[in-house]
Amino acid sequence: MATPQMLLPFIGKTVVDMAEKWVTMADPASGEVEIDVSEWFQIVTEDAITRTAFGRSYEDGKAVFKLQTQLMAFASEAFRKVFIPGYRFLPTKKNTSSWKLDKEIRKNLVTLIGRRQEATDDERLQGCAKDLLGLMINASSNGGRRGQPVSPITVNDIVEECKTFFFAGKQTTSNLLTWTTVVLAMHPEWQERARQEVLEVCGAHDIPCREQLAKLKTVSNVFPGTLTRTFPPSFQTSLLPESSA
Repeated sequence: MATPQMLLPFIGKTVVDMAEKWVTMADPASGEVEIDVSEWFQIVTEDAITRTAFGRSYEDGKAVFKLQTQLMAFASEAFRKVFIPGYRFLPTKKNTSSWKLDKEIRKNLVTLIGRRQEATDDERLQGCAKDLLGLMINASSNGGRRGQPVSPITVNDIVEECKTFFFAGKQTTSNLLTWTTVVLAMHPEWQERARQEVLEVCGAHDIPCREQLAKLKTVSNVFPGTLTRTFPPSFQTSLLPESSA
């Protein structure tokens, strides 16, 4: 139950770091900056996933995810081609490169998991278990709750979960953030309403907690609106019922 609350600081730090970089890039006179949000959201999504998955092992996780970025490029290219049964098993140049990358990713993750498993109880209490990797390692060693038998989480299971965090989360999340930014740029009145709500509920500098996020009514309506309406006829009147009055 406490997991989302524990992971919020990791995600918050990533977004704060990105915003601070934007401030340093801004024109001193106008305070404005022109950026490629798609590229930045790719970076911030990868960074957030790395922090939430690996926590204090951030640098090791970053190295692993760089390898997975290369592997994702091969996978995307293969997906766009005509499917030929059994082709992925042929020792072509790209297939061989993909196999080597996957092997290196798995080796690095197994090494990282091994180091974390060797951590003492005191080290885990100081922060190891507060990221997703630490939670899975604890689950693999603690067994079932209240005496209920469960299938043990193996090292291979943890490796596959870490890989899934990246593949399933990076592209989908960065695309959602990019499209949401585009839609808000098309409807500045909603952009202002969302900004004002965040400032009122969360403050200007604080990273929001779970209770504050639950109070963001306008923001929580923006994301479903962008997901369900690719080209909404009236973004302002379609999200909140009271806006149609």
